[in-house]
Amino acid sequence: HLSIRRQRQMCIRDRSRPIKFRVWDKATNEMHICGTSPHDRLIHDRSGNVSYYNLQNGEGSGEYGDYVLMQYTGLQDRNGKEIYDGDIVMVSNHMVENQPTYKALIEWNGYKFVLRNLSMYSGVFGFINSDLSTISNYLVIGNRWDHPHLLKGDDTE
Repeated sequence: HLSIRRQRQMCIRDRSRPIKFRVWDKATNEMHICGTSPHDRLIHDRSGNVSYYNLQNGEGSGEYGDYVLMQYTGLQDRNGKEIYDGDIVMVSNHMVENQPTYKALIEWNGYKFVLRNLSMYSGVFGFINSDLSTISNYLVIGNRWDHPHLLKGDDTE
């Protein structure tokens, strides 16, 4: 679940970032942007947590739901593709000299979006708690649901 309160705080810092979501349907193995179907509903509770609910089939997101909710980071890759939580990206930061290109998973840590390095040979393995906007060059190569093989710790696409 994503906190509305945290999203609002993020929007105060970056008013240009739209709050958008997509969902992965575990039953059909399909991804779609929330709001593209008349059956989509985003619901927030009193604690500010957001969840997805499908009016047609009565299923929702959460631990036992058929859907996985992912938030838009506000960033696009070098080809203009929107980057969401759960996307797998190739990262190259030309602002840092001699930094290798590496494969990473975009994750929400409850406070901000972070990169989890998936490349074994890049010199750094694990979480990289950097502001995603400080990285100069992303390329979305898949997501954890459509392309789970990309989560393996190698540098192959």
